[in-house]
Amino acid sequence: MELLNFSEAVEIAPEYTGSEKKKTMILNNKKYLVKFPDPNRSSKLEISYINNVYSEYIGTKTFEICGFETQKVALGTYDKDGKNRYVCGCEDFTNSEVKLVEFEKFENASIEPNPFKRELKDIFHIVESGVYNIDLDELKEKFWNMFIVDCLIGNTDRHNGNWGFLKNIKEEKLTFSPIYDCGSCLFSTYTDEEMKECLNNNTKMLDCIKNTSSAIRDNGARIKYYEFITNLENEDCNEALMRMYDKIDLNMIFELIDGIDIITEIRKKFYKNVIEEKYYRILTVAYKNLGKKST
Repeated sequence: MELLNFSEAVEIAPEYTGSEKKKTMILNNKKYLVKFPDPNRSSKLEISYINNVYSEYIGTKTFEICGFETQKVALGTYDKDGKNRYVCGCEDFTNSEVKLVEFEKFENASIEPNPFKRELKDIFHIVESGVYNIDLDELKEKFWNMFIVDCLIGNTDRHNGNWGFLKNIKEEKLTFSPIYDCGSCLFSTYTDEEMKECLNNNTKMLDCIKNTSSAIRDNGARIKYYEFITNLENEDCNEALMRMYDKIDLNMIFELIDGIDIITEIRKKFYKNVIEEKYYRILTVAYKNLGKKST
Protein backbone atom coordinates (compact mmCIF):
# COMPACT_ATOMS: atom_id res chain seq x y z
CA MET A 1 0.00 0.00 0.00
CA GLU A 2 1.11 3.58 -0.62
CA LEU A 3 2.06 5.59 2.45
CA LEU A 4 1.94 9.37 2.65
CA ASN A 5 5.20 11.03 3.66
CA PHE A 6 4.30 13.52 6.37
CA SER A 7 7.97 14.41 6.77
CA GLU A 8 7.37 16.57 3.68
CA ALA A 9 4.31 18.26 5.19
CA VAL A 10 4.23 21.77 6.62
CA GLU A 11 3.43 21.83 10.31
CA ILE A 12 1.13 24.64 11.42
CA ALA A 13 -0.19 25.77 14.80
CA PRO A 14 -2.20 23.04 16.60
CA GLU A 15 -5.93 23.21 15.92
CA TYR A 16 -7.25 19.98 17.44
CA THR A 17 -7.93 18.81 20.98
CA GLY A 18 -7.93 15.34 22.51
CA SER A 19 -5.58 13.13 24.49
CA GLU A 20 -3.66 11.53 21.62
CA LYS A 21 -0.35 12.82 20.31
CA LYS A 22 -1.11 14.77 17.14
CA LYS A 23 0.07 17.51 14.82
CA THR A 24 -1.76 19.81 12.42
CA MET A 25 -0.09 19.60 9.01
CA ILE A 26 -0.56 20.65 5.39
CA LEU A 27 0.35 18.13 2.69
CA ASN A 28 -0.55 18.44 -1.01
CA ASN A 29 -2.75 21.45 -0.19
CA LYS A 30 -4.84 19.43 2.28
CA LYS A 31 -5.03 19.99 6.03
CA TYR A 32 -4.58 16.94 8.23
CA LEU A 33 -4.85 16.03 11.86
CA VAL A 34 -1.86 13.66 11.98
CA LYS A 35 -2.11 11.10 14.77
CA PHE A 36 1.05 9.55 16.18
CA PRO A 37 1.48 6.28 18.11
CA ASP A 38 0.10 7.22 21.50
CA PRO A 39 2.49 6.74 24.46
CA ASN A 40 1.40 4.14 26.98
CA ARG A 41 -0.06 5.95 30.00
CA SER A 42 -0.74 2.86 32.09
CA SER A 43 1.73 0.96 34.25
CA LYS A 44 -0.38 -2.15 33.63
CA LEU A 45 0.61 -2.30 29.95
CA GLU A 46 3.90 -3.75 28.77
CA ILE A 47 4.20 -1.60 25.65
CA SER A 48 5.72 1.86 25.33
CA TYR A 49 3.35 2.89 22.52
CA ILE A 50 -0.17 1.69 21.71
CA ASN A 51 -1.43 0.90 18.23
CA ASN A 52 -4.05 3.62 17.88
CA VAL A 53 -2.69 4.60 14.45
CA TYR A 54 -3.73 1.27 12.88
CA SER A 55 -7.01 1.21 14.80
CA GLU A 56 -7.86 4.69 13.53
CA TYR A 57 -7.27 3.69 9.94
CA ILE A 58 -9.03 0.30 9.99
CA GLY A 59 -11.94 1.53 12.10
CA THR A 60 -12.66 4.51 9.87
CA LYS A 61 -12.27 2.49 6.68
CA THR A 62 -14.63 -0.16 8.06
CA PHE A 63 -17.29 2.51 8.54
CA GLU A 64 -16.69 3.61 4.96
CA ILE A 65 -17.14 0.03 3.70
CA CYS A 66 -20.43 -0.11 5.60
CA GLY A 67 -21.72 2.90 3.68
CA PHE A 68 -21.03 5.77 6.09
CA GLU A 69 -19.70 9.16 5.18
CA THR A 70 -16.36 9.28 6.98
CA GLN A 71 -13.34 11.41 7.52
CA LYS A 72 -10.73 10.53 4.88
CA VAL A 73 -7.78 8.74 6.45
CA ALA A 74 -4.41 7.55 5.19
CA LEU A 75 -1.47 5.80 6.78
CA GLY A 76 1.88 7.49 6.43
CA THR A 77 5.37 7.94 7.77
CA TYR A 78 7.02 10.72 9.73
CA ASP A 79 10.80 10.78 10.01
CA LYS A 80 12.47 13.26 12.33
CA ASP A 81 15.76 13.13 14.22
CA GLY A 82 16.40 9.69 12.81
CA LYS A 83 13.18 8.27 14.25
CA ASN A 84 10.72 6.94 11.71
CA ARG A 85 7.14 6.59 12.89
CA TYR A 86 4.01 5.27 11.25
CA VAL A 87 1.18 7.79 11.57
CA CYS A 88 -2.43 8.19 10.48
CA GLY A 89 -3.40 11.33 8.59
CA CYS A 90 -7.03 12.39 9.14
CA GLU A 91 -8.12 14.91 6.53
CA ASP A 92 -9.96 17.95 7.87
CA PHE A 93 -13.58 17.93 6.64
CA THR A 94 -14.44 21.45 7.81
CA ASN A 95 -13.99 24.76 6.00
CA SER A 96 -14.83 28.43 6.33
CA GLU A 97 -18.55 27.71 5.92
CA VAL A 98 -18.89 24.39 7.76
CA LYS A 99 -17.73 23.73 11.32
CA LEU A 100 -17.73 20.64 13.54
CA VAL A 101 -19.85 20.75 16.69
CA GLU A 102 -19.10 17.80 18.99
CA PHE A 103 -22.09 16.49 20.89
CA GLU A 104 -20.40 17.18 24.22
CA LYS A 105 -20.75 20.90 23.54
CA PHE A 106 -24.50 20.49 23.89
CA GLU A 107 -23.88 18.85 27.27
CA ASN A 108 -21.75 21.79 28.36
CA ALA A 109 -24.48 24.21 27.29
CA SER A 110 -27.02 22.52 29.56
CA ILE A 111 -27.92 24.39 32.75
CA GLU A 112 -29.71 21.41 34.24
CA PRO A 113 -28.50 20.51 37.77
CA ASN A 114 -27.60 16.98 36.65
CA PRO A 115 -25.28 16.97 33.61
CA PHE A 116 -25.81 14.25 31.03
CA LYS A 117 -22.67 12.23 31.78
CA ARG A 118 -22.98 10.13 28.61
CA GLU A 119 -26.21 8.48 29.75
CA LEU A 120 -28.06 6.82 26.89
CA LYS A 121 -31.46 8.08 28.05
CA ASP A 122 -30.23 11.68 28.05
CA ILE A 123 -28.42 11.78 24.71
CA PHE A 124 -31.59 12.60 22.78
CA HIS A 125 -33.11 14.75 25.51
CA ILE A 126 -31.55 18.01 24.40
CA VAL A 127 -32.61 17.42 20.81
CA GLU A 128 -36.18 16.60 21.79
CA SER A 129 -36.35 20.00 23.49
CA GLY A 130 -36.47 21.58 20.03
CA VAL A 131 -34.02 24.32 20.97
CA TYR A 132 -31.48 23.23 18.36
CA ASN A 133 -32.04 22.87 14.65
CA ILE A 134 -31.46 19.10 14.55
CA ASP A 135 -33.56 16.45 12.81
CA LEU A 136 -34.33 14.01 15.64
CA ASP A 137 -35.20 11.11 13.33
CA GLU A 138 -31.94 11.52 11.42
CA LEU A 139 -29.98 11.73 14.66
CA LYS A 140 -31.51 8.54 16.07
CA GLU A 141 -31.01 6.59 12.85
CA LYS A 142 -27.38 7.61 12.33
CA PHE A 143 -26.46 7.32 16.01
CA TRP A 144 -27.70 3.75 16.22
CA ASN A 145 -26.22 2.82 12.83
CA MET A 146 -22.90 4.08 14.22
CA PHE A 147 -23.42 2.04 17.38
CA ILE A 148 -23.76 -1.18 15.37
CA VAL A 149 -20.47 -0.68 13.52
CA ASP A 150 -18.75 0.44 16.74
CA CYS A 151 -19.78 -2.95 18.11
CA LEU A 152 -18.25 -4.70 15.09
CA ILE A 153 -14.87 -3.00 15.58
CA GLY A 154 -15.00 -2.98 19.38
CA ASN A 155 -14.84 0.79 19.82
CA THR A 156 -14.52 1.53 23.54
CA ASP A 157 -14.30 5.32 23.33
CA ARG A 158 -17.16 6.72 21.26
CA HIS A 159 -17.75 9.33 23.94
CA ASN A 160 -19.69 12.49 23.20
CA GLY A 161 -16.60 14.34 21.99
CA ASN A 162 -16.02 11.69 19.30
CA TRP A 163 -19.19 12.26 17.29
CA GLY A 164 -21.24 15.28 16.42
CA PHE A 165 -22.67 17.55 13.78
CA LEU A 166 -21.60 19.73 10.90
CA LYS A 167 -22.85 23.26 11.33
CA ASN A 168 -23.61 25.34 8.27
CA ILE A 169 -22.64 28.78 9.54
CA LYS A 170 -24.84 30.73 7.15
CA GLU A 171 -28.00 28.70 7.78
CA GLU A 172 -27.30 27.61 11.38
CA LYS A 173 -28.28 24.13 10.22
CA LEU A 174 -26.90 21.01 11.89
CA THR A 175 -26.42 17.67 10.13
CA PHE A 176 -24.76 14.47 11.37
CA SER A 177 -21.03 14.71 10.78
CA PRO A 178 -18.81 12.23 8.96
CA ILE A 179 -17.51 9.45 11.24
CA TYR A 180 -14.20 10.37 12.88
CA ASP A 181 -11.95 9.38 15.81
CA CYS A 182 -11.90 5.57 15.80
CA GLY A 183 -8.49 5.12 17.42
CA SER A 184 -9.77 3.17 20.43
CA CYS A 185 -11.09 0.18 18.54
CA LEU A 186 -9.64 -3.29 17.86
CA PHE A 187 -7.80 -3.53 21.18
CA SER A 188 -5.21 -0.87 20.40
CA THR A 189 -3.35 -1.55 23.66
CA TYR A 190 -2.65 -5.21 22.83
CA THR A 191 0.83 -6.36 21.89
CA ASP A 192 1.39 -8.96 19.19
CA GLU A 193 2.11 -11.45 22.00
CA GLU A 194 -1.25 -10.76 23.65
CA MET A 195 -3.01 -11.08 20.31
CA LYS A 196 -1.31 -14.41 19.64
CA GLU A 197 -2.35 -15.61 23.09
CA CYS A 198 -5.98 -14.70 22.39
CA LEU A 199 -5.88 -16.46 19.04
CA ASN A 200 -4.65 -19.62 20.78
CA ASN A 201 -7.04 -19.44 23.73
CA ASN A 202 -10.78 -19.63 23.08
CA THR A 203 -11.64 -18.37 26.57
CA LYS A 204 -9.60 -15.20 26.14
CA MET A 205 -10.97 -14.58 22.66
CA LEU A 206 -14.51 -15.03 23.95
CA ASP A 207 -13.75 -12.49 26.66
CA CYS A 208 -12.69 -10.02 23.95
CA ILE A 209 -16.01 -10.57 22.18
CA LYS A 210 -18.41 -10.55 25.11
CA ASN A 211 -16.91 -7.96 27.44
CA THR A 212 -16.12 -5.03 25.15
CA SER A 213 -17.98 -1.95 26.38
CA SER A 214 -19.17 1.25 24.75
CA ALA A 215 -18.32 4.61 26.29
CA ILE A 216 -22.08 5.26 26.45
CA ARG A 217 -23.71 4.45 29.78
CA ASP A 218 -27.10 2.97 30.60
CA ASN A 219 -28.27 3.40 34.21
CA GLY A 220 -24.77 4.43 35.22
CA ALA A 221 -22.90 1.47 33.74
CA ARG A 222 -21.00 1.30 30.46
CA ILE A 223 -22.99 -0.63 27.86
CA LYS A 224 -21.58 -4.04 26.94
CA TYR A 225 -22.22 -4.46 23.23
CA TYR A 226 -22.85 -8.21 23.45
CA GLU A 227 -25.53 -8.04 26.13
CA PHE A 228 -27.19 -4.88 24.87
CA ILE A 229 -27.55 -5.95 21.23
CA THR A 230 -28.42 -9.62 21.76
CA ASN A 231 -31.03 -8.80 24.44
CA LEU A 232 -33.08 -7.03 21.71
CA GLU A 233 -34.59 -4.67 24.29
CA ASN A 234 -33.89 -1.37 22.53
CA GLU A 235 -36.09 -0.94 19.45
CA ASP A 236 -33.96 1.83 17.94
CA CYS A 237 -30.91 -0.43 18.17
CA ASN A 238 -32.88 -3.35 16.71
CA GLU A 239 -33.97 -1.25 13.75
CA ALA A 240 -30.39 -0.12 13.15
CA LEU A 241 -29.20 -3.73 13.11
CA MET A 242 -31.82 -4.56 10.50
CA ARG A 243 -30.64 -1.61 8.39
CA MET A 244 -26.93 -2.28 8.77
CA TYR A 245 -26.56 -6.06 8.74
CA ASP A 246 -26.52 -6.56 4.96
CA LYS A 247 -24.21 -3.58 4.50
CA ILE A 248 -21.38 -5.26 6.43
CA ASP A 249 -19.05 -6.90 3.91
CA LEU A 250 -16.54 -9.04 5.81
CA ASN A 251 -14.58 -9.88 2.66
CA MET A 252 -13.96 -6.20 1.90
CA ILE A 253 -12.93 -5.52 5.50
CA PHE A 254 -10.54 -8.49 5.44
CA GLU A 255 -9.05 -7.33 2.12
CA LEU A 256 -8.50 -3.92 3.68
CA ILE A 257 -6.62 -5.45 6.62
CA ASP A 258 -4.59 -7.84 4.46
CA GLY A 259 -3.51 -4.89 2.31
CA ILE A 260 -1.76 -3.11 5.19
CA ASP A 261 1.86 -4.12 4.62
CA ILE A 262 3.24 -2.42 7.74
CA ILE A 263 1.48 -4.61 10.31
CA THR A 264 2.41 -8.16 11.28
CA GLU A 265 0.59 -11.28 10.15
CA ILE A 266 -0.39 -11.99 13.76
CA ARG A 267 -2.00 -8.56 14.02
CA LYS A 268 -3.86 -9.04 10.74
CA LYS A 269 -5.14 -12.42 11.86
CA PHE A 270 -6.25 -11.04 15.24
CA TYR A 271 -8.07 -8.05 13.72
CA LYS A 272 -9.92 -10.27 11.27
CA ASN A 273 -10.77 -12.85 13.91
CA VAL A 274 -12.17 -10.26 16.33
CA ILE A 275 -14.34 -8.67 13.65
CA GLU A 276 -15.56 -12.03 12.38
CA GLU A 277 -16.38 -13.25 15.88
CA LYS A 278 -18.27 -10.06 16.76
CA TYR A 279 -20.15 -10.28 13.48
CA TYR A 280 -21.32 -13.85 14.02
CA ARG A 281 -21.61 -14.05 17.83
CA ILE A 282 -23.31 -10.69 18.33
CA LEU A 283 -24.76 -9.18 15.18
CA THR A 284 -25.78 -12.38 13.40
CA VAL A 285 -27.30 -13.93 16.53
CA ALA A 286 -29.33 -10.77 17.20
CA TYR A 287 -30.32 -10.41 13.55
CA LYS A 288 -31.63 -13.97 13.33
CA ASN A 289 -33.51 -13.66 16.61
CA LEU A 290 -35.11 -10.45 15.39
CA GLY A 291 -36.29 -12.36 12.34
CA LYS A 292 -37.86 -15.02 14.57
CA LYS A 293 -39.40 -12.33 16.75
CA SER A 294 -41.14 -10.69 13.80
CA THR A 295 -42.69 -13.93 12.49
